[in-house]
Parts: sequence; structure tokens; C-alpha cells
Amino acid sequence: EKIPLFLPLQQYHGNDLLAFIQQCIHTSVSRETVEHHLEQGAFLLLFDGLDESSEYEKTLSELHAFTKHYPKNKIIITTRTSHDPKDMLPLPTFALAPMNQKQIQTFLQNKNEEEIWNILPNAIKELCRTPLHIMMVLHIKNKLPKDVKNIDLYNAFITESLVLQEKKDKNYYSADLKKVLAQIAFQTEMTFSHSSLLEQMSTIAKEEQWEKKYEQELIAKLLKIELLQEQENGA
Repeated sequence: EKIPLFLPLQQYHGNDLLAFIQQCIHTSVSRETVEHHLEQGAFLLLFDGLDESSEYEKTLSELHAFTKHYPKNKIIITTRTSHDPKDMLPLPTFALAPMNQKQIQTFLQNKNEEEIWNILPNAIKELCRTPLHIMMVLHIKNKLPKDVKNIDLYNAFITESLVLQEKKDKNYYSADLKKVLAQIAFQTEMTFSHSSLLEQMSTIAKEEQWEKKYEQELIAKLLKIELLQEQENGA
């Protein structure tokens, strides 16, 4: 009987959760009306992707204050387990279970990929407990070693994605793109500005003697093949 609101924290960049909720309603409701309904406990607030927030610690602190200020609402927050907020937020914590065999079979049927699955080594099947991992395996098919770890799967997927693009477009230079991705991954940030990305690339640029224009070109290529995702406000 509560009003459900989907609130993607990836898009939250400010200091005002109330204004963000007002924005996510997508209709011209006043701030006072939103606040009144929050005080009455009228909402089911679905905060999605806490780990994708550009300022994780700050957002977590604001959510903590928010839940205490408006305790009558129902709140669900999703995040990756590497950013588990249970020590900070007074909320019960649930872990999403891996896909079971029946769910995997249904997923494969929908993709018409059951035959390929049947010939994959067990070590690779063991990794496939999320739709993302299954899609990566199906993308690279038989190009993985028999004894494979998570890092091998990601590495093979990235390499194959870049090589496929290089075959289509000889200007892709997959080796250079891999260097850029490695530099980004080393920083372990989920979200960063365009200028911050260029700054990270400057070390490689000096070593490889790249021109500034080439750095911009590589970023554009990574966005095109979706190994980087562009968000609002230049992130």
C-alpha cells in the first residue's frame, strides 16, 4: 500500500536526497508534498546501486541520516557485496543467491545456446552463476583454458571484444586499448570524470609517446564498444 519509487544512486551527485527523490518522481510535485509523504511513511524507496555512487561514503552517510529522519517509510538498498553497508545502516542484509541449474537452463533456452553449454568444461560452468558471467562465456565460447578462474574469464572476454573490433576496424589497436583499461582498473574507481580519465592515461601516453588527440580517440573507442559507459554530467 506504499508508493514505490525507483532511485538510481548512480545518478545522485548532490547533497540533497529529498531533491533527488522529487526529481525521480518525474511529475511536478512540490518539495513540501514529498516531505509530507515521507513524514507520513507513504513510500517504498528503492535505492539502486549504492556501490555505483560517485561519492560512496558521503552517500552512505546521507542515507543513514535519511533513514533515521523518515523511519516510517520502507527502504531497500542494493549494492555489490564489496560495498556492504550493514555496519553503517540499521537495515537487515540479504545476499542475492547465485542462479540455480533450472534458472541457468531457462536463461540458455531463451538465448538458444543449450548445445554450447553442454560441451563446456565443468570448471567454466562453475563460474557461471550470474547472467553476466554466462553471457561472457557464450561470447568467447571455446577460447578459454580448461582450468579457468574468474580473472581468466574477464581477461579473455575483454581481449576477444577488442580483437573483434580490431578485425572490423584496423584503427582500433587492441593492445593500446588494453593498456588503457588496465590503468583504469588499477585505480579501482567505479565512476570518474572525463578529465580524471585523461589524467590516468597520461602516464601511458608519456611512455608510449602518444599525442593528446590519440588519448581522446581511445576513450571514444572504449565508449563505442561499451567497455566504458558514459553517464550524465561528463562522468
